[in-house]
Amino acid sequence: MISAVLFCQPGYAGCSAESMDDYASVYSIVDGDTIRLGNQKLVRLIGINTPEIDYDGDVSEPLAHTAKQFLISQLGTRRRIGLVYEQESQDRHGRRLAHVFVVEDGVYRNVQQRLLENGLAFWVAIPPNTHYLDCYRSAESTAKLQGIGIWREVYFQPRQATDEHNLIAGFQLLQGKIVSTYKSKNAFWLKFNDTVALRIADKDIHNFKVSALEALKGKTVTARGWLYKHKNRLTMQIRHPASIELPPQAAS
Repeated sequence: MISAVLFCQPGYAGCSAESMDDYASVYSIVDGDTIRLGNQKLVRLIGINTPEIDYDGDVSEPLAHTAKQFLISQLGTRRRIGLVYEQESQDRHGRRLAHVFVVEDGVYRNVQQRLLENGLAFWVAIPPNTHYLDCYRSAESTAKLQGIGIWREVYFQPRQATDEHNLIAGFQLLQGKIVSTYKSKNAFWLKFNDTVALRIADKDIHNFKVSALEALKGKTVTARGWLYKHKNRLTMQIRHPASIELPPQAAS
């Protein structure tokens, strides 16, 4: 039997927090998952990804501006927010990484959770910052069951790995049958075909059960992450087991 998620770390009971690591004022909202603080530093919201706004004049993804406006409604009139940090403090773009909270009736409310529950974000799992992963997955499920936001948009439905002309660079859900698995010098690979594959770098393989990965051969999975071109192959980097899911019937 293979579980729907290849590995389950101990979960967090909820998306709340009893205390903050820091407080800040909001200067502006960049997009659905990025804010600029009063000190002009950028903060990327941990654990979620919202539809992309194209600032180069091309077409933005569906609901990208809706997600931004929702974040403005949550934070735009608030002078102070609470920030909870995790082990990895900034991303490769130099942005501060944080869970963002607002205080209502003396209680800290998680902003990422609200975006997910309103169907305006996907959860993402990027170790080591996975403290709220179970709660964010639950919040996303709420919106998915209701069929709201991104879950009613054809654009965000899982793309088939065999339909290569329909695959795009960037974040997406990718679905297909794993035809083979193998270990290269620096990574473990799960191939959908000769040109589309999932890659687990050696630095992340400790998060997985290799035997469970190998058992995925012949199984249809849905992976979530960022697709990019790598040596004439479309590759999705997978860093946490939760990012590879089996259909419910295959998980029993």
